[in-house]
Amino acid sequence: MNSFSFSGKSILITGSNGLLGREIVGLLQKNHSDAKLIIPSSSDVDLRCKESVDELFSLEGGVDVVIHLAAVVFGLKGNMLNQYNALHQNTTIDSNVFDACKKHRVEKIFYASSVAAYGFPFAGLPLKESDLFFGEPHSGELGYSMAKRHAYAYLKILSQQGVDCIYGLFTNLYGRHDTYNDVTSHVVPSLIFKALKAKKNLESLSVWGSGEASRDFMYAKDAARAVIHLLSFSDVKNEVCNIASGAELKISDIAESLASILELSGIEYDANQPVGIKSRSIDISRLDELRFSCEYDLQAGLEEVLDFLGDSNLLGGK
Repeated sequence: MNSFSFSGKSILITGSNGLLGREIVGLLQKNHSDAKLIIPSSSDVDLRCKESVDELFSLEGGVDVVIHLAAVVFGLKGNMLNQYNALHQNTTIDSNVFDACKKHRVEKIFYASSVAAYGFPFAGLPLKESDLFFGEPHSGELGYSMAKRHAYAYLKILSQQGVDCIYGLFTNLYGRHDTYNDVTSHVVPSLIFKALKAKKNLESLSVWGSGEASRDFMYAKDAARAVIHLLSFSDVKNEVCNIASGAELKISDIAESLASILELSGIEYDANQPVGIKSRSIDISRLDELRFSCEYDLQAGLEEVLDFLGDSNLLGGK
């Protein structure tokens, strides 16, 4: 396959201060130092404002590549309570960014979607890109998921007009720059927070559910590498691609790894608590065809995150 050079390109990364964005920025700075990175914060540019987005593209004197990661996310419970806002705000952000991409004639767009956009009940497991539009997404995240689906239409039309577009469907990500608490965090950072708290208080790790629910978990560093890898091909365009590890792990696998690393006294499962979808595995055949593979397994990823957090006072003074 033919390669695409980042040399001298202006690359806009929306959501650059997030879990995935910070890893992508770090990789580009390390391996493509001659590229111009545009990494506005949410205080610099309100992506929900069309004029602000257009002004950003204009002031930068042109943008060659857009890595669009920014989204409004309320969390699982929050998405259920904010269905309309999730749909409206994310669609508005995407519309503004894509309008600017069209107006300013960008070369390539990478868009961060989610496996939550797949129809539920699933057409089959593992999830395959060809089944993306089979049925409606899970009702609990309908607004957020349908906004992600809507973005696909923009990208398909832009690709027909000469823009190289990649629609990446991300699995559950975890990493160093996550949000750590036991209320709004996703499953891995929530378990890390609980595990550190258990270690501090000399308690067992408390886990919602029986631990049997399974997911595909991917370390954010590997996800960032996958984004850059996909963009590095000049003939990968109008592409829909799952971005996942390909390994289906139980919640108990994460809990047991954390308990082992932190030498916790034990694990207590609360089967009366909700766990969401019981099983979700993801097909990564397309990633394999493009010669991408993860560098981190679960143990290595968790160890690096815990080492990074170190004495960060994550638990405060409590």
